Amino acid sequence: MALPLRSVDQLHDQRLRRMYNYWDLKREGKLLPARSDIDPVDLSFCLGYLCLAEVVHAPHPRFRFRVDGSNCVGVSGIELTGRFVDEIPLQDYREVTQQAYEQIIDTKHPHFYLDDEVWDSRHYQVEGLLLPLSADGMNVNMIIDVMLPNIAPDR
Repeated sequence: MALPLRSVDQLHDQRLRRMYNYWDLKREGKLLPARSDIDPVDLSFCLGYLCLAEVVHAPHPRFRFRVDGSNCVGVSGIELTGRFVDEIPLQDYREVTQQAYEQIIDTKHPHFYLDDEVWDSRHYQVEGLLLPLSADGMNVNMIIDVMLPNIAPDR
């Protein structure tokens, strides 16, 4: 479950802190930065773990993955680039992602998540950050989702 980010101190991984600080800097006094404010060259520290979802608003919110980071694909085994969230074959993953992205549209604020997940019979501890983007500075039209999986210690 994604929770509102109240402070960068809630993030454990330094890459997520760095990503949040970059996003915050790119707002330049606006509520939300635009996709055009974000330079992928600046994000080399997390590119393989970064997903970029486009919001399609009509008739109801749908989310299309414009980018699905190669490391994310390697963990999940599912290539999502070009696909919609409602096309994710795993029901739990689909529902959690849909709900989290809808929260971002509603709140227009960053969220983070900590989760234990199983992918291909391996347990992972996942920390992630969701950051809204906006072409007009007010309405969310894209979401950056940085997911950092770590193999969990034996249970």
